[in-house]
Amino acid sequence: MSKPDQPGAISLLNDPDRKKPQFLDNPGQDKAVAAILRLAMEISVLRDRIDTHEALAEQSGAYTALDVESYNPDPERAARRAARRKSLIEGLMHDLS
Repeated sequence: MSKPDQPGAISLLNDPDRKKPQFLDNPGQDKAVAAILRLAMEISVLRDRIDTHEALAEQSGAYTALDVESYNPDPERAARRAARRKSLIEGLMHDLS
């Protein structure tokens, strides 16, 4: 089963030399559309991954939805999450600049 090349897609989005599509006549609005599209892509990937985890958990009985809701990450994982959020925000700000 092949997996999408997400890192390649992200590097393409962040490539300063890529030709950005123009959706609207107003450059500010066009940047907002690009940011919204980036968020939609991120949400789509996350929903698929969450669905996979929930299906695997249900199949194996490994954990429940309550376990997920009450989970507290260790400091290393919390730092990785913070870095991921920072990267997302930087990408959005790049699209808006």
